[in-house]
Amino acid sequence: MKLREKPLIIIIIITALVVSGNAYTPDEPAGCSEGSYWYNVNPVGAQPFGANFTISGTTNLPAGQEIGYMIQVSDLGPGSPGLRPPSYTGSTTVVAGEEGINSWSAEIDTTKFETDTGLQSGAVAGKYSLIIGPFCNQVFHFVLTDDRPISIAITWPENGSRFHSDVVPHEVRVIADISSKYAIANVTLDSGWETVESDPSSHIEDSVHVEGGGENSISVTVTDEKGNTASETTMFTIITGPPPAPIYTLHGLVTDPDGEPVEGCLVSANSSALISKGVFIGSTAMTDANGSYRIEYVYGPKLNITAEKEGFRQYKSLEGFDDAKVEFDIVMTPEEKESPGFGFIAGIAGIAFAVCLLILMPARRRAVKTR
Repeated sequence: MKLREKPLIIIIIITALVVSGNAYTPDEPAGCSEGSYWYNVNPVGAQPFGANFTISGTTNLPAGQEIGYMIQVSDLGPGSPGLRPPSYTGSTTVVAGEEGINSWSAEIDTTKFETDTGLQSGAVAGKYSLIIGPFCNQVFHFVLTDDRPISIAITWPENGSRFHSDVVPHEVRVIADISSKYAIANVTLDSGWETVESDPSSHIEDSVHVEGGGENSISVTVTDEKGNTASETTMFTIITGPPPAPIYTLHGLVTDPDGEPVEGCLVSANSSALISKGVFIGSTAMTDANGSYRIEYVYGPKLNITAEKEGFRQYKSLEGFDDAKVEFDIVMTPEEKESPGFGFIAGIAGIAFAVCLLILMPARRRAVKTR
């Protein structure tokens, strides 16, 4: 076989049958040849999916020759969904060796397979067959096991979440937990607009900027001391601007200090947004015979709550709530009135004092004249 002037592309196809149960032993390596050219593949063995592994072999193709490869799961076992699992493509080149025996190798990242629609996904565990083409029909078996050395759980932003941000450029807080069999060497956060290198630890709380509002994604990539790599991506939507004020529904009981219901008490709830300007936006309700009231559709962010009834002091409070539906009870304090008994006694005492003065003053004058 004579090499053409254009680079020869060798397509490496990996097929797999996803199964479970019996132990699986990889085949011994075998060579393929056509004319004077040959190449083979070293046994891959069992590899954990979610990590990196290397496919490699030897060849007498000239050094620098480009080798393209594609990894694809071609079949699923009986009863499995008829979906095409993700595939992996890349290229490598032949490296010069000794005495005309050269080598080739390619690192496979099982976290960066792609679906037919271009979405990034991970490989699946199962039995794989490696076929080197175009002139080799020999099958080389290996297994991807569910024994990932690194796992990543992104707890915020949650996948599919929506939230507001009124600071541009938007800064997103990322929280993730990492489990690794080996020591964590590197952690990066990538938004597609900014890449941040975070401290290598099992718990990540760091921030990264995104390009703008709308649909966004952030990928957390972890590498351990052995060179294994795992990546997890969360997708979310940013709504530019402050969050809307919550709409509250308020209900509860109005009682006196003894717990007796206060009927006919006017309860008001007004939004705090414009109170400083003397503008009140809210609603009112009158308590019934049980002291019960209910106010609906009042905007926050906080509520200025008042309660008024003759014979009681006005109740006033500025409140913020976590939930939209709130149970809020009010205790009214009776007004303090001056005791009528005390006023009557004070009046009698005053009159008596005045009478005594009138009696004593003439007597004092007579005593002075006698002297």
